[in-house]
Amino acid sequence: MFRDVDQSFFLTGCLIFSRCRQYYFVNKSLDWHAALSYCRVNYTDLANFENATEMKQFNKTVSSAGYNSEVWIGAYLRLYWSDASQINDDFWKWENQTKNEPFSVYYFCTKALVNSPYWYWSWYDINCSLEYPFICYNEFLNVEKCS
Repeated sequence: MFRDVDQSFFLTGCLIFSRCRQYYFVNKSLDWHAALSYCRVNYTDLANFENATEMKQFNKTVSSAGYNSEVWIGAYLRLYWSDASQINDDFWKWENQTKNEPFSVYYFCTKALVNSPYWYWSWYDINCSLEYPFICYNEFLNVEKCS
């Protein structure tokens, strides 16, 4: 005969969960969809950012690789990141490719143009079939015990 035992666990204190991202520059020219697939197979996803701090870390990754040109990032349709989370517009610098060029309804992918080793980027919606190097990221969850 089996007897049910009521077990109670009491936790004291607290835990702090924080998300951490590590960015990786991939010096291989692929179209946006191939870059997305590559990142999802080998990392977590194509680069995306939720705040200026993450964007600075992204910039540091590209600059330390000695790269100073266009790269694919995970923004798609200018509304969502490739992981389907919504884009926070607070730190974006959307640009047109040339003067008087409107954003095209036919361009659904986003490239970042690295203009200098400093935190200055221009963002463009562009044809997804063009090939550029890209940035992937891995995401980690940090767990810390509160004192």
